[in-house]
Amino acid sequence: MGAKTGGSKDYTRVCKKCGTSRLLPEEYAKDKGPSGRQVAGMQRATKYAVGRQREKYSMQSAALQSHQDRFIANATCPNCGSTEYDQYAPGEAAPAVVVASEGTSTPIPQVPTPPPPVTPPQWSPDPYGRHESRFWDGKAWSAAVVDAGVPGIDPAD
Repeated sequence: MGAKTGGSKDYTRVCKKCGTSRLLPEEYAKDKGPSGRQVAGMQRATKYAVGRQREKYSMQSAALQSHQDRFIANATCPNCGSTEYDQYAPGEAAPAVVVASEGTSTPIPQVPTPPPPVTPPQWSPDPYGRHESRFWDGKAWSAAVVDAGVPGIDPAD
């Protein structure tokens, strides 16, 4: 498996079909869901109960149905609907993979993120001293200038 990491108490689920990963709290990750037999039994008890018992069974049946719905929602991939996934415990790093069309997994190349620009694009005092302000586009001085609120064009040297 992957290297250990610290922090989160959430489990990571990675879909075997499309590679989608998501975090789940422990109570959802370890949930096996109510059995179909439990749900059917409670629905049957509700059907034949009378008065207050019917009310009680009806609420229990609704709670079981809600639990089953939540289980199904957490057990299926939000992208492709698959129920096949790998699950990783908290602190266990999930591998970064993309599932190819043939069903084989290939590693995702780690692309470094570029550093942020040193100075973001903005209006600044004209470094050439010819105008009040000149626009810095994040890489170089542009030809756009402003004098007393009136825009103009003056190529930078």
